[in-house]
Amino acid sequence: MGSEDHGAQNPSCKIMTFRPTMEEFKDFNKYVAYIESQGAHRAGLAKIIPPKEWKPRQTYDDIDDVVIPAPIQQVVTGQSGLFTQYNIQKKAMTVGEYRRLANSEKYCTPRHQDFDDLERKYWKNLTFVSPIYGADISGSLYDDDVAQWNIGSLRTILDMVERECGTIIEGVNTPYLYFGMWKTTFAWHTEDMDLYSINYLHFGEPKSWYAIPPEHGKRLERLAIGFFPGSSQGCDAFLRHKMTLISPIILKKYGIPFSRITQEAGEFMITFPYGYHAGFNHGFNCAESTNFATLRWIDYGKVATQCTCRKDMVKISMDVFVRILQPERYELWKQGKDLTVLDHTRPTALSSPELSTWSASRASLKAKLLRRSHRKRSQPKKPKPEDPKSPGEGATGAALLEEPGGLKEEASQEADAEEEEEEPQPAPPQGREAEATEEDGRGKLRPAKAKSDRKKKSYGSPHPHHPLLPQLPPPPPTQFPAEEAPRLPPPLEPPVLAPGPAPAEENLPPPPLNVVPPEAPGEEPEQAFEHFAQRGPTWKEQAAPMELTGPEEDGGAGEVQVGRLRRRALGLGGPTCPCSCPALLVCNSPHGSSQKCHRGSWGLAPTTQAR
Repeated sequence: MGSEDHGAQNPSCKIMTFRPTMEEFKDFNKYVAYIESQGAHRAGLAKIIPPKEWKPRQTYDDIDDVVIPAPIQQVVTGQSGLFTQYNIQKKAMTVGEYRRLANSEKYCTPRHQDFDDLERKYWKNLTFVSPIYGADISGSLYDDDVAQWNIGSLRTILDMVERECGTIIEGVNTPYLYFGMWKTTFAWHTEDMDLYSINYLHFGEPKSWYAIPPEHGKRLERLAIGFFPGSSQGCDAFLRHKMTLISPIILKKYGIPFSRITQEAGEFMITFPYGYHAGFNHGFNCAESTNFATLRWIDYGKVATQCTCRKDMVKISMDVFVRILQPERYELWKQGKDLTVLDHTRPTALSSPELSTWSASRASLKAKLLRRSHRKRSQPKKPKPEDPKSPGEGATGAALLEEPGGLKEEASQEADAEEEEEEPQPAPPQGREAEATEEDGRGKLRPAKAKSDRKKKSYGSPHPHHPLLPQLPPPPPTQFPAEEAPRLPPPLEPPVLAPGPAPAEENLPPPPLNVVPPEAPGEEPEQAFEHFAQRGPTWKEQAAPMELTGPEEDGGAGEVQVGRLRRRALGLGGPTCPCSCPALLVCNSPHGSSQKCHRGSWGLAPTTQAR
């Protein structure tokens, strides 16, 4: 396995570069264990140049329409090598639009002689012309058939978070895309939960990195607390906010060791647990990144600091990792007595008995699920069950719920509602009987009828309803005190309609009332007319024209207000009052129709009038 010679254990903590062969490149976990055996992790950052024959994507010419949903404008304040970065979210744009913006005169890379010259211009002009960064875009540019070093499928122990807990954390165990331009920056930070990270630069201008060895990370934290006391008082882990920039000049001045390296297109960068890093882009480019883990990371995850001032920070429960991969320390860890001492120089192990056991159990479970799914596909499909029996044939609601066809409660209720519309309805119960009926029917599922027993909806009838009988719901009964309730005479028979099939009772109102004063139960129309003429206009317009009003005159005799629709139902016909009043009194006689409204106006009209 080829690597630049920095000593077996890299005592100087310099960033190492590796060039694996295609054979070495096939097993990601094995190669990470190898580079740690060479001391690459001691620098906190390493570069891997993949084999020339390896390509993650055939072409990048078709990504201009990819949407950057939330670009951020990076506003930097500060001076003398100490800066704070703020992000302002901008409106969405496509990659094509972002490329044109990045290459515009305002945002393009300045002329420079070499990297050192460009680095000086970066730190000198950091607070001018705020660049726009297309960061944290969920997705991958890898082709689906790429198996080696596929950032979307690295198959490390971090997969336990999803397999054991069902948790997906975007950008942590899924890939993120980053579209950068000149001077777009990632501030000093370690990864969430101090995980590993991998970054592949798909295309474009280079990306410069600064890295501090994990064994010197505490020194950077103390320096940052001293220079940014306000931020440190608000949050113990304020560097996780990714807002703090400290220049290499300040690091040198205070004796904090660091390394710098430039990543070119087509190269990988790997950061290691608790490795602080920062950097900037030289111009328009595209990178893809995610997190991963090894056995060595578990101890780092158990002691990783957490941001306490923000609710959206990533936190992963370490319970599953300690329980499965460190079972001998699980009880102590739950009691808070597992005192972990980190050794930043120790490389990771490739595997362990516990990891092998877990991997074997997962493989066995996966094989079992595959066999089960194959068995289900190979079995002939069962014919659909016959329609459920009608209630008279012994079908029950519970049996219907257990059918393979899956009649759910909602479907059964819809069927019941359809039957209620189609079948004749009995007179609604009243009083306690009505209450008992509602209570008995509440929340119960009645069995649905078979299709052969169901009635089809009738959308048209050869014998339509009489046009003078509007389909109205029955009026609500008027409530009277017991001592004031008027005595009502029995209602008269409704008018006889033309012969024909009886309409569905569910749409008919109750028989209309034709109430006359009790002292003259059998008055003829002429007598009724004379009686109303003598009494004068005593009708009053009410909000509910179908209600019976209490007694007003003549010793408490009941009065009835008849609306226009009710008069039509009685077959009285006649025009409406010129003042549109609903209390028009009509008297039919062989000579015509006389009417009087509550204002006392009179008139004659034909007996019938077309509506």
